[in-house]
Amino acid sequence: SWEGLGGSGRSGPNQNGTYDWGDMGLNDGTYRSVSVSLLLDPKWNIPQGIRHLSEARTKASCWEAALAAYNGGSPDGVPGQKSFQYVAAVLWYERQYDLLFARRFAGEVEDLVRRNP
Repeated sequence: SWEGLGGSGRSGPNQNGTYDWGDMGLNDGTYRSVSVSLLLDPKWNIPQGIRHLSEARTKASCWEAALAAYNGGSPDGVPGQKSFQYVAAVLWYERQYDLLFARRFAGEVEDLVRRNP
């Protein structure tokens, strides 16, 4: 099954019987009035997911709390085990991206310095 860190399908069902759709894992409980075809459309799904995450970050005390809220959180505001796992996975992927980008960028800077002593 799809694990929620990206993908163009449907996850689930979640504990509450809802599903998460598209690249940003938008929950059909939150987006009740939106068609499945729109939930799966990256041109709609990704901007909506970014907006949702941005709103979570505005309300949260830190990035990790925003990720947990984006992932579903809970009615009492205490993230469950799956949210902790989600946050850990997102932070791991963020670190991998940072390392990959840093290596690539460092190589470009070294090449530039060599060509322009």
